[in-house]
Amino acid sequence: MYIDGRCSGIYPYPDDWTDDLKEAIRKRDNFTCQVCKVEQEKSTKKFPVHHIDYIKENLDPVNLITLCLSCHSKTNYNRPFWIRYFTSPLRLVVNK
Repeated sequence: MYIDGRCSGIYPYPDDWTDDLKEAIRKRDNFTCQVCKVEQEKSTKKFPVHHIDYIKENLDPVNLITLCLSCHSKTNYNRPFWIRYFTSPLRLVVNK
């Protein structure tokens, strides 16, 4: 579900949500989870690209972030916390 209560299954991803876009975000993030810093090469699957604001239609690269499968699953709970975490200027300094 979206933060505003919409069910994500009803709202499909936009046409611009492509494998090329997701790969560009992974590359920008050095193929590394931006929470736990594990590298994608240590996984058997490509890392998911997460929408920070949980809105599928928002494909602004600033709103997209690479996460490992474990960290991505954690973002399904307590969404207000994760939005604050990902948009916090302090996170950008601490996680360099």
